[in-house]
Amino acid sequence: MVHLRQARLRFRAGDYAGAIRSARLAYLACPDSVAALNVLTGAAQHIGDFASAEWAFRRGLADHPGNANLHQQYSWMLAARGDTAASRREAHAAFIATSSASPATASRPVVSGSVTPLPR
Repeated sequence: MVHLRQARLRFRAGDYAGAIRSARLAYLACPDSVAALNVLTGAAQHIGDFASAEWAFRRGLADHPGNANLHQQYSWMLAARGDTAASRREAHAAFIATSSASPATASRPVVSGSVTPLPR
């Protein structure tokens, strides 16, 4: 996953536009890569490119509807933008995804005070 590696390096270097481009390529090459979505949404939100973040969340949730972390991060972004009703719907979807997942495969959302946890 060369593109994912480039996306992470660009993110860490503060090249958020470059990170978005590389993460988008990484995700299009490997739609199972939730890590690429995390970089893309984090970088997009960091520079206020909510259209790219929205695209990534919608695309990711279409491909991974049961991913609690994606629902939770999308909820945080919506709340930060002031869309309380949509934020609550996504938070509820995260709860349902977490509750319905088997303990071995559950993707538990990480609760923190940030809008989107920064990828590592």
